[in-house]
Amino acid sequence: MNQQERLTEYLEKHGKIDPLKAWTQLGIYRLADTVFNLRKKGYDITTTNKKVKNKFKEVCVVAEYKLEQRPMIYSIDFESRSAIDLKDRGLDVYANDPTTEVICIAFGTQPNDVLVTDQVNNPHYGHFLSKLLDHVNNGGKIQAWNAMFEYAIWNCVCVPKYGWPPLKLEQCIDSMAIAAANNVPQSLDDAGAFMDSTHKKDAIGARLIQKLCKPNRKGEFENDPELLQQLFDCCAQDVRTEMAIVKLLRPLTADEQRVWELTQRINLRGVPVDSNELQNAVKAVQSAQKAIDKENNKNGESK
Repeated sequence: MNQQERLTEYLEKHGKIDPLKAWTQLGIYRLADTVFNLRKKGYDITTTNKKVKNKFKEVCVVAEYKLEQRPMIYSIDFESRSAIDLKDRGLDVYANDPTTEVICIAFGTQPNDVLVTDQVNNPHYGHFLSKLLDHVNNGGKIQAWNAMFEYAIWNCVCVPKYGWPPLKLEQCIDSMAIAAANNVPQSLDDAGAFMDSTHKKDAIGARLIQKLCKPNRKGEFENDPELLQQLFDCCAQDVRTEMAIVKLLRPLTADEQRVWELTQRINLRGVPVDSNELQNAVKAVQSAQKAIDKENNKNGESK
């Protein structure tokens, strides 16, 4: 654990610190420099003057640094399954297909309090999942890697099927967008390795998704309890990894967040297209390709 991580952990636990405590308890001699670097990463740390007495009983003024309370943000990750192939058909078709369902959701506010549950369709939910739903219902924010997937699954699956409160776009923070703004790889696995985060994505996750999130040759879903538990563990680890990476990066500025929201609204709305004109364009391209191929064949060239 480096000096910034030690100071962050101390401030989150105790709220404030002065140079003497930083030196004796954390081994940080240049406290102001460490605070400066944390502020660049987005931590809201304020400075006040504090009067103390030295060993000669003389009054001295030293700086005291305080970590301002940040609004609670839940990091979440869904694992879902469907008869629809996500890569082939796209997120909108996938999320709105009646066969799409949630296998589990992992959620938490700190790496050590991440929970995972498959009881998403339980009307009683459980105490901790109810806290997440109340948080969203009251306008609280959620954070996720590639948050539009969680946004789509939440609103297209969990709201109509399980009775969850709607999640608004302005309540979402995209960790992948934060990574992009910091010139960090946008794959969760690559980002964890690049940042050498304290938590990293479990490599077995991709194999489990192939096994559990798509129907087999019989058109049925695998429900092996041991494999499902492994998937639950991977889901929780993804949330911890997302938290660990974001903790090392500066957050999006207010302007960057607004641009991200606008971009997603444009994507959600789409662009009106005349289907007849689209088919005509396809035919024109095909006709042009045939003419080019014919000309190439005349000249003895291969396609």
